[in-house]
Amino acid sequence: MASGYELPVELRTLEKMFKQLTYHSGRDSVTVFGDFLAYILYGFNPASKPDPTWKYKKSETKQFHDMMLEYFTVMDKMVDKRGWYDAFGDFFMAVVGHTSRQYRGQFFTPHTICDFMAKIILGERGEYPDTPTITCGAFGRRVIVSDPTAGSGRLLLAAHADLCSKEYPNHYMIAEDIDTLCCKMSAINLCMHGCFGEVVCHDTLLHPDKVVLGYKINEMMHPFPVCPSIRPIDDPGAFVCTTLAREMMKRHTVDVPADVVPEAGRKSDNKAAKRKQPLQLELNFL
Repeated sequence: MASGYELPVELRTLEKMFKQLTYHSGRDSVTVFGDFLAYILYGFNPASKPDPTWKYKKSETKQFHDMMLEYFTVMDKMVDKRGWYDAFGDFFMAVVGHTSRQYRGQFFTPHTICDFMAKIILGERGEYPDTPTITCGAFGRRVIVSDPTAGSGRLLLAAHADLCSKEYPNHYMIAEDIDTLCCKMSAINLCMHGCFGEVVCHDTLLHPDKVVLGYKINEMMHPFPVCPSIRPIDDPGAFVCTTLAREMMKRHTVDVPADVVPEAGRKSDNKAAKRKQPLQLELNFL
């Protein structure tokens, strides 16, 4: 089945290597792609240990290594050419997504639209020098740029490139998404582009305090550019976005009349019951 999205020329070699590994391993494309992301994340984790669940043969693991080197080569070339590049997003749409019913029809925002949206939101340099900042753990005081439905993180990459071009590097990127594959792509993308920030896999509307998985990005590059890093964390209290959401939901609640409370939520005596309901939050360039 055709995906409906044409794979860029620069990713054709990676596609060939990926399909060979998928065929020889006997696993489906989504599984191999997820394991490829996990392999790269493992390499960027400063506290990584041997994974006892890794089921690939030694020869197949070498294929993962060769794919990673090809990915680095593509990224080095394309970031230098375009300013930012989302290789995994393009690869996922063209090669992986259409093979799974869960991901079929999923498309990420085109690169040009991301650049356009970043310029609209961020404006010209000088429009946001007094933007409120927040202390982001080891990263110090920074302006937050957040995307609560980040996908592969390309809107944040466009914002990062735009801010750096305006010599405004003091920002902290927050990528949130409900899908684990998307969060893994975002984590690697932010790391590869030298961003400081975090990636959190959770439901940003209903359960912002329940973290499925999360990463701190490039802690080891602040304040001195030592080494890119992606550190996995499962503590909701360690992330800026969950802390902000928790505080904002405490402050912004509304009383909901009993007549709009679902039948299952009403008291048996049908008295005027009320409940607190959090307002839907809109996260933006804060």
